[in-house]
Order: sequence, then structure tokens, then C-alpha cells
Amino acid sequence: YYFVLDLLTFEMFENSTTTQRNVTKKLSTGHTIYLTTQEDRMLKRVYDYLAGYAQRMVHIQKIENKKAEVVKNAGVIAASKGLPSTDSNVILKSYKHDQRTQLEIQTDAMFQLKDELQDLEDKFKAFEAQKHTIGFKDIDVVLRKLGAAMHKKNIEFMIWEVDEQGDGVIDWDEFQLTYYRNIVDESGCEPCTFFHVLEFLTFDENNKGYIIEDDCMEILFARHGSSKLEKELQFLFGNQLRAAGGTGTLSLSEYLAATMGRTGRRAVVP
Repeated sequence: YYFVLDLLTFEMFENSTTTQRNVTKKLSTGHTIYLTTQEDRMLKRVYDYLAGYAQRMVHIQKIENKKAEVVKNAGVIAASKGLPSTDSNVILKSYKHDQRTQLEIQTDAMFQLKDELQDLEDKFKAFEAQKHTIGFKDIDVVLRKLGAAMHKKNIEFMIWEVDEQGDGVIDWDEFQLTYYRNIVDESGCEPCTFFHVLEFLTFDENNKGYIIEDDCMEILFARHGSSKLEKELQFLFGNQLRAAGGTGTLSLSEYLAATMGRTGRRAVVP
């Protein structure tokens, strides 16, 4: 394990060009922050994932449901094509004098379903083109999805810690600011509840719902250097480290238990 870790450390050292904070940003909050290109990229990815998440999932679920209807109707049409054209295939609705065959009815329904699906996809595209902030519902739905549901008051407090504008949501600049404040904080007093969740999502690049040791190495190395990398992995994973016979994975609940156990300190710092 340690031999592999040394090789990975050497490779990251050789290939890393983002360890210097070369991105300067002046935020709408009045603060100036400094990020690496890697941090800037991963923060944008996580923000885009969280902002508008709850409503995005509603759109996606509606689209998936409608696609399922289209598939089901296509199956009915395929079955209807194999039936003989007899009187039993004719649907009579006396109040409309509808004499369409079952195949004709299902075909008309298919056109309607496809129009409805297109309408849903257009609405989703318009939604994605808008700017979004991170609100209570977004955090609540993500936490539930990751198996780490929190009480309403805890989520509201999480937002309050970050909400510089006082509008009840977390915007892009506030998101970046809380990350930067926690990264550079040496006092251990910086509010960090939301940061813990943010950090987990930066590690979970592919939105698997859990993190593995390999997910964390590059970020921790860039932040702390090779001398502290092993210590940080030990802090986060503890007995879950593969070298200790563990699975090498952490859920959000396990991650929060580790980071919040260090009272008054941000996650992944010495």
C-alpha cells in the first residue's frame, strides 16, 4: 500500500501544474479569493450539481416517466400490428362515433406522448439555461439521496452560515467564499457545516454517492503536499483504509462523522 502511495505521490508531483493559487477572483460579497485552477474547476462542477438540484430532479423524473409511457405504448402498437383486422379490433364510442382501430388509437396516442415528451424536454432545457442558486430543498434532497438526511433546522443553519447576502440561498460567490475561507483558515473557528458537504462532493467527482481513497489523493496532495497526505487519508478513512483491512470507501454519513468529530475544525486539515 505504501509503495503504491509513494508512486502515486511522485506521479502527482510530476504532473501537477495546479498547486499554485493562480486564479484571483473579486466576489460580489466584496472579498477577494485565490484558487488553483483545479479548485476553480471542481467548485464549478459541484455548484452546478447542487444549484437547482431539487427542481432538476423533478424535471428529469417527469421526462423518464414520459419516456416509459412512450416505450409501453410502442409495445402495444407492435402487438396490435400482429392482430387481424376484424370487428373485434374496432373501438366504437357511440357518443363520438369513433370507429378507429386499436392500432389507430394507439398510434394517435403515440404522437401525443411524443409531443408531451418534447414539451418536457424543452422545459428542462430552458430550466438548465437559467442561473440557479442553492436553496433548502436542493441540500435536503441531496442529503437524503446520499443517506445523510438532516433536520430542517440543521440545514437552515448550514445555509445561514454561508449566506452573506441574507436572502436564504447560497449563490456562486458565497459558495466560493465559504470554500476559500475554510481552506485558508488556521484558527479552526470558520463555520464549516456546509463546507463538509461541499468537500465530500468535490471528492466524489462522478457522483457515485460515496468516495474512495483514490478520489481524495490528488486534491489532498495539491492542498497539503506529500508530507501530510498519508495523515489526511488516515484521518478521513481510519479503519476503512484498505491498508487497515477496510473497504477503502466512505459514505457521506461516515465522512461527516469523521470530519465533524474534529470539533471546531474544518475538514481535512492537520
